[in-house]
Amino acid sequence: MAICSSNTKIMIEQVIKKLERIEGLLSFQKQVLNFSDMLLLTGMSESRLYKLTSAKKIPFSKVGRSLYFDRTQIEEWLMSNPVLTDDQLEAKFNEQLAKKIAVLTLYIHFLLYLFYEKDTLYTCGYILLQTG
Repeated sequence: MAICSSNTKIMIEQVIKKLERIEGLLSFQKQVLNFSDMLLLTGMSESRLYKLTSAKKIPFSKVGRSLYFDRTQIEEWLMSNPVLTDDQLEAKFNEQLAKKIAVLTLYIHFLLYLFYEKDTLYTCGYILLQTG
């Protein structure tokens, strides 16, 4: 029976850890992910992922009792609710404000047009009545 030194045991443990890490990294190269791959990719807990799938709030496929996830769809889903920076929020606010100001300006011009047009028609009608 061969006796391993403590250094050899440590080296073997390090190699095993590195292999597990490499295996985990390789699972991220797959297009179709299983449940375990999803846990590694997203860092979610099992219960959270089960809740999302049972509520159909995350894209997935089911074959028998096994759940599968399309990596591209998951990445899009993960990035679907970005938090805007203050600068992005300000730009979006200014854009919406400019649109509303433009609509209000057109509405005011339209009302002024109707007001003056009505006044002109009323004046012309009054003059015609007086002369007629």
